[in-house]
Parts: sequence; C-alpha cells; structure tokens
Amino acid sequence: MYLPLAPTLMLGVWCPTRADVVRQQLDSASSTLHRMDRWSPPKTVGEVVEVAHIRSDWERASVELGGLWNSVADGTAARCTSKNMMFFNSLQVVWAERYVMSRDGSWELARKMIAESRTYVRARACASTDTT
Repeated sequence: MYLPLAPTLMLGVWCPTRADVVRQQLDSASSTLHRMDRWSPPKTVGEVVEVAHIRSDWERASVELGGLWNSVADGTAARCTSKNMMFFNSLQVVWAERYVMSRDGSWELARKMIAESRTYVRARACASTDTT
C-alpha cells in the first residue's frame, strides 16, 4: 500500500511477499553480474558497447534494489526517485473511485493521463464535469 504524502514523501506498507520478490531480484542481479565477469572478452566494438550497456543496466538495478532491500530489512526509509513518485502519484488516477488529491489544486497530471489513455474513458466523463 502506498500513500503519497507530499511531492517528495510517501508512506509505503509492504506485504512480506513483495519484500521477498525484491530480495530475489537483488540476488538475480548480483548473480548476473558475477556471471558476466566470466564472459569471454568482446571481439568487436559493437560487442564492447553492448556488454557495457548490459552491465550498466544490471549494476544500476543492483544498486537500486540493494538500497531498497536494506531499507526493508532495516525498517528504515527508502529513497524514491522523481520517476518513482510520478508513478505512485499516477496510481491515484488509475485506481481512484471518487477523488484524486492535490496539495495545491493542480490537476495537470490527472487531466493529461485521462486525455492520453483509453483506460480512463470513465474518468474523462467525470473530469469534464469539473467546475474548478
């Protein structure tokens, strides 16, 4: 369960099975990086670029998942990126049955999501009756 409290602050309560998934993904990222250490050296410039890109993706995943896992395991706050916060705030629009909250009365994100997606057709009808 996630509850955005402010643009940069969110309360999250996780089911233990979700924490297990994070741990499994972290283990997978770590083992993939270890396997990559045993790969044969790239033979072409294209392979060098491709391997560097793959390694970079797995290293980034490992760092992000490691930080998240440490927070879950220690019961401490976890950092969210602005992309994470945008995603969690967008879930309000996706799952709202009656109301979407805004601390400053700005509905730009909600209106943009509704206008751009067929998923929110029912919400479009409601948004068009907004009197603010």
